[in-house]
Amino acid sequence: AERRLALLTLDLKNADPSAIAALEKRVAEQPDDPIALIRLGSVHEKAGAAAKAKEAYEKVLKANPKATPAVVKLAQLYAGPLRDPKKALQLARDARNLAPEDPEIAYTLGRLAFDAGDQQWALSLLQESARKQPGQPEVASQLAWAYYSLGRLTDAQQAMQQALQPATAPGLKADAQRFLD
Repeated sequence: AERRLALLTLDLKNADPSAIAALEKRVAEQPDDPIALIRLGSVHEKAGAAAKAKEAYEKVLKANPKATPAVVKLAQLYAGPLRDPKKALQLARDARNLAPEDPEIAYTLGRLAFDAGDQQWALSLLQESARKQPGQPEVASQLAWAYYSLGRLTDAQQAMQQALQPATAPGLKADAQRFLD
């Protein structure tokens, strides 16, 4: 129990080499530990080692094909650094089937559907995500773009204004202001 708690309290924000070593040691001792593998994948992701992150998430799925967090992480990797949008979209669909009520999955799938050119489906997913987790600037911004792509300018403007909150990241805030201008 103490080792598990120590694993959960590791500081992974700065990709600390000792934290990475502790995770790798844990995975070597128990190769099917989903928590250690997901955390290790996350560290590799932050360090820019997409292939290693992919490997860790795939190990989780090999042990448990219904591990939704690993499916979502893989979808995000394929959408980003692994550059395989079709695979990303399929994984996001799989995650949606595993957890149809999860607003984070709806958001991820909505972004991927938008990028794939299915704006109508993206809009419905992003609306669902925004409804279930109000006050999220990233969700509001993506929702605004989905509205805009379908010619719903008033809705787009309202959604983007919701993205302009005091806590909004500076980059997103600047993009939202440019959109509104």
